Amino acid sequence: MYRLVYKDFMLIKKAVLFFLAFSLYIDFLGLRSPSMPGIIYIIIIVLFSYIFMIYSNGYDDKNKGEMIFNSMPIKRSSLVLGKYLDILFFIIFTGITLMISSEIMKTIFISSSIKITGRAASISDVLYALIIVGIYFSVYLPFYFKLGGSRLQLFNQISYMLFIMMPYIVLKVLTKFRASKIVSFLININMDRLKIILIFMVILLFTLSIVISINIYKRRDL
Repeated sequence: MYRLVYKDFMLIKKAVLFFLAFSLYIDFLGLRSPSMPGIIYIIIIVLFSYIFMIYSNGYDDKNKGEMIFNSMPIKRSSLVLGKYLDILFFIIFTGITLMISSEIMKTIFISSSIKITGRAASISDVLYALIIVGIYFSVYLPFYFKLGGSRLQLFNQISYMLFIMMPYIVLKVLTKFRASKIVSFLININMDRLKIILIFMVILLFTLSIVISINIYKRRDL
């Protein structure tokens, strides 16, 4: 399984190099953003985790990797678990990269007397991104193993656009309905308690999704 994760990571190395370069710009925005710098980091972790996953799946479809691996002595359950490990690895990789690079840039800002109005990326940002990506791929992967990646291309394109537009839509809604009771409740909610509840929900959903995907893929005719 771990070799499968390494294989997928090497397939997307160009996208990884772009992310490493782009993360420096994101660090600058996060450290200079006077309001909600965490949202910037969360969006980038979610977006690039999604891009890495879809790219690696696309390479498999393009090069008929699914047929090749199924002709080898590898259990189908291992192939399924490999995809779920990909998700966790991509989130951890993007999150830790942003945490380290933003702390380095913060040190540079302090030594250069550049004013910091935001903050560096934190473990909370990674956890919130994990919740979002975990929910999405817990729903997505059973369909991927049932239908194959090629049949989900249109859905992937729509999802990509929604991920990009989501921050704008959320901010618009919060601004327009700021005085409503629902928005006031969401703003004043205990985020630490909510985060713990959501993480447990994602773990359960992730586990259920793995079981469903394994059962689907074992019965699928390739």
